Amino acid sequence: MPITSRIDQTAGVIVCTVKGEPSIEHFGGAVDEYLRHPNFKPGMNALWDLRTAVLENFSPNKSMSRVAQAFGRIRDERGSGYKLALVATSDLEFGLSRQYEALMDRLPFTVQVFRDYDEAWRWVAE
Repeated sequence: MPITSRIDQTAGVIVCTVKGEPSIEHFGGAVDEYLRHPNFKPGMNALWDLRTAVLENFSPNKSMSRVAQAFGRIRDERGSGYKLALVATSDLEFGLSRQYEALMDRLPFTVQVFRDYDEAWRWVAE
């Protein structure tokens, strides 16, 4: 699976690592996986590591809006007021992540895009 999910219990942070070329269904599967995790708690901060992802086939208007809509549908189960960090080092993934950040603006959590993993971790773990 191109996306693995784990929960760092010490920090109380969900960590999703994306490798290769994921589909929208892979993103949904990763969210379902951490929602079923026994240590999941609504409102947990999350870090999505896109550093090894290949997102060149993602259409910002089509794919990213589907991801944003999916997060809207799970709002009650996922909780609100949490932080979601996206880590993307390539220009393409960083740009797509910034567009995603804008699409998520109306949902009850904060999205921030980072190029540096450690900086993103500090933000979600504080």
